[in-house]
Amino acid sequence: MILFETMKWCHLVVFCTTLIMLVVKHKGYHNLGQTMHALIVVPLAMTMTLLAIFIVKFNSDEWTKPGQLTEVRAWIIIDCYLFFTYIISGVIFTTIAYLVKFNPTAKNEELLLMDDNPWNDKDTEDFLRHLKLEFFVFCYFLASLILDIAMGFFKGRDFGAGPKDWHPT
Repeated sequence: MILFETMKWCHLVVFCTTLIMLVVKHKGYHNLGQTMHALIVVPLAMTMTLLAIFIVKFNSDEWTKPGQLTEVRAWIIIDCYLFFTYIISGVIFTTIAYLVKFNPTAKNEELLLMDDNPWNDKDTEDFLRHLKLEFFVFCYFLASLILDIAMGFFKGRDFGAGPKDWHPT
């Protein structure tokens, strides 16, 4: 299956590029790291994900027939669901963080105000940049929860991942 091979290699390239980007940023070349991320990781990951979503949507009726779903097809379907659960969890976090006026747990506001860089202050930047760690952690766990619920109780039934016996004998 061409889609599986494409996704496998794209995942590998995205992972390796992300590691290289982190090393480059650690060495002090932040602009180079961001440029690598913007030019390689984002377009490759988005192209791969949108292609997978298109193919799953195009073939979903055939793939979910009894005996037609393989492990590779199930993995691609779950990957598409995960993409949408990350979007939903990001929307939920952004709404809650904006309404409740979250403060970062990983940054000390007093230390940021005392440094020489005025652009590090909370009021001079996007609030999501200020809450980056909290955003990633919240979205990771909420997306996993939503995906588990969706796979376990709803759509997962189409390929044998639906409700299970809570009291096995």
